[in-house]
Amino acid sequence: MRLRTIVVAMTACTTAITPADAQSIGSMLKDDAKYFARDIGAVWAAPFKASGSDWATFAGAMGLFGASMLVDRPAADWTLRQDSAGRLKAIEELRRGGVLFAGKYVVPPVAAMYIAGIAFKHQGLRDAVMGCAASWMAQSPPRRYLAHAIGRARPDTSKDDPGHYGPNDPQIWNIGWNKDWNMRSFPGGHIANAMGCASFWANRFDLGGVGEVALYTVVTGIGVGRMADGGHWFSDQVIGAILGYAIGNEIARRQLRRLDDASPPGLSVVPGATGTRLGFSWTF
Repeated sequence: MRLRTIVVAMTACTTAITPADAQSIGSMLKDDAKYFARDIGAVWAAPFKASGSDWATFAGAMGLFGASMLVDRPAADWTLRQDSAGRLKAIEELRRGGVLFAGKYVVPPVAAMYIAGIAFKHQGLRDAVMGCAASWMAQSPPRRYLAHAIGRARPDTSKDDPGHYGPNDPQIWNIGWNKDWNMRSFPGGHIANAMGCASFWANRFDLGGVGEVALYTVVTGIGVGRMADGGHWFSDQVIGAILGYAIGNEIARRQLRRLDDASPPGLSVVPGATGTRLGFSWTF
């Protein structure tokens, strides 16, 4: 009879041992592109393969979203008061006009990280970039389509009415991503993007408590900043964060499973951001 699997885990801070060591540049690029596409496809296909427990979790998330709608106006008023009192200075670079608000300031260092991962054959660096990119791509088109199909007015357009809705070009062939910006409050986009990456990194790598707290603190700052800028209601941010977290977590799970499958019997090699974690399993 098969008994429990005994796992003896060892942690080593080394960048010398990674499964990418024997790969050529072409092979690494090919693998990254292949798994990038597969991860996105798996996320999009997930609703068609969901179990009963998955749907129960979805129902709970929708319940939380519905409850958050009840405090949309009080939350908006509170955020504006904090902004007027100068209490949001710490997140000004995450807000509209800040250095970290637009993707053009974020993409170059991320691209440099990926190039370094290729140059040094470091799978952890490559995975950090590709997983974040897959998280973004998996949620962005469906989220933008929802924004058009539902068409919720932004707070700076409809200050006293969080219930102002109006569908705008819901046809998928006429999505017009840049049209009617003021009617695209739902769901929160910036927080979905940020939460997707944060969730992926937190679940994929061994960052420790401090690292995870730092990630989610930045995500929270982005969410509050967009509310202070009049870009989203509180409930928009709640559903955006849920969407980003779920997708980032799923892509992290898929990456870890691939690493486990690729390891020799009894040995697991999990590249991280700061080193490589080695594990040995013995089943009897």
